[in-house]
Amino acid sequence: MLFVCTAVEELCDVGVAAQLEALLAKDGATALPIDRLDDADADLLCAQLVGRDDAHLIQALRRRTEGNPLFAVHIVRDWVQRGLLVPGQPTSPVSRGALPELPDLLHSLWDRRVAAALDTDEERRALELAAVLGGSVDLVEWETAAARDRIAGPVLDVVLDAVVAAGLARRTDEGLVFAHVLVRASIERRARDEGRLTRHHTTVAAALELLWGTDTPVAAARIGRHRLAAGDAGAALAPLFSAARTAVEEGDVLEAKALLEDWTRARVACGLADDDARLAPALILQATVADREGHHDEARRLATRAAEVARDRRHLAHARRVAGEAATAAGALDEAALLLEEARAASAAAGDRLGQAQALRALGDVHYWRGQRAAAARLYREAHAIFQAVGRKLDVAASLWSIGYVELERGALDAARALFLEQRQLCRSIRDRLGEANANNALGELERRGGRLDEAEVHYRAALRIATRSGLSRRWTFRLNLAHAHLARGDAVGAAALVEELLGSPKAAEEPMVAAPAWWITAVAAAERGDLEGWDRAVARALAVAAKSAVVEEDLAFVAEAAARAMEPRDPARAGRAAAYAARTRSLIKQGA
Repeated sequence: MLFVCTAVEELCDVGVAAQLEALLAKDGATALPIDRLDDADADLLCAQLVGRDDAHLIQALRRRTEGNPLFAVHIVRDWVQRGLLVPGQPTSPVSRGALPELPDLLHSLWDRRVAAALDTDEERRALELAAVLGGSVDLVEWETAAARDRIAGPVLDVVLDAVVAAGLARRTDEGLVFAHVLVRASIERRARDEGRLTRHHTTVAAALELLWGTDTPVAAARIGRHRLAAGDAGAALAPLFSAARTAVEEGDVLEAKALLEDWTRARVACGLADDDARLAPALILQATVADREGHHDEARRLATRAAEVARDRRHLAHARRVAGEAATAAGALDEAALLLEEARAASAAAGDRLGQAQALRALGDVHYWRGQRAAAARLYREAHAIFQAVGRKLDVAASLWSIGYVELERGALDAARALFLEQRQLCRSIRDRLGEANANNALGELERRGGRLDEAEVHYRAALRIATRSGLSRRWTFRLNLAHAHLARGDAVGAAALVEELLGSPKAAEEPMVAAPAWWITAVAAAERGDLEGWDRAVARALAVAAKSAVVEEDLAFVAEAAARAMEPRDPARAGRAAAYAARTRSLIKQGA
């Protein structure tokens, strides 16, 4: 018989601790410490607990639990018991708004232990400042904040000794880390209930500004959020926007979205009107985030609104370009071409060479997805020359990736590899997560084309980890490419299992570059098991998606050919339908080369 017992060491009183020691002293008993998880493992656990493709909810759970696995389990169990998270449903109340407050019972024990550890109001204020600073507290920041609140330095030594002795925190080289996320949450809650929390946020914001300024994105995000929590919305706007813009450039969509939600709260508190021209840059960022999350219709709506309120031609051009990029991702290639031509013209009128080049590269994408590789290559190279002249590394990396794909499609694998490796190195140097994920995926495509499927999967999974962690809809493409690798191995069942998840995600199923190949893979699996009705349904969906978007792409031919081969022994007429589509696709690709 196996008996498993879980315990939170920090919560054990003397009696319980003694019982645990006695239990562990028995023959065959083993203690398995479960330490705080790193971000990647915490993301994986939270995704499994949530049980759905909801990047925003997964990140919110990870942030609330700060890598504590048992606490994450307890939180999700509480949501399920309260009906806030319903297994099997794509959305639940907890996924549609702010996370619910934790039950009072969870705070009560920590409240008592904090109260017992400290003797004076000054000590309590000092600990509250530490809690407001975060789960891990830098001693320099704590000392600076305490000094602004007229708390003497020796008091911090007393507090640190007391909370460590009480098991509420642990010493670190930098300062301290709270023993449990609930310790900090309970301290902040008490400060809020007793009317001190707003003042603490003001104090901490001033201390951080004094130490770090707002030039770095991490500092800007912290300062902006503390200013907002302190009720100083006007002072929060600029640092929140700056941090959000950097998060977008680094490909961290979830952080960008959270910062823009905070920016919107600050904007509303400041009373900025809906038609205020100052809204345009933030609306453009919001549109970019929506597009990268896979909400392409929402991205177009936000970009259109940004264009309506913009007074600066550069903002107008940027808004049109983001709308065009969203239209491209949605498969609306004619609409995308019109929007991107408008963006290019507006950038030219504003004398913005960088904006012109960005529109050119995006127009290249339209040609690429139409199968017009030669036209795409010309635009990519023209844009790349401007990016190099301007010297913006983010755009240089993006154009390297675009040119690399053209080289890949024309069979110049060595040239493509060199471009993708250069792109990945550049993206890593500037912390561009989206670009790094795209580079890993592209290297996977290279390996798959060369028949090195194990190596391909390594690259695809690396791309998938980055995209999932950052909330990027590109994770759908990377998962699809894993399915392509399974299909290339002859594992149609494994491939179909991967795309089943994609087709079960409403947004992924709407993206033509994902949905059309996914339906063809579903058809392959149906053919192998002799499910003619399933085959007909999958092929009809694949053809409908492809016809609606007019996307022409190598992998569409690859999966349609696989479907034809799988169906040929059972029904040559049905197989001929798939083979004809594959042949038309390859013909269009050849014409565009």
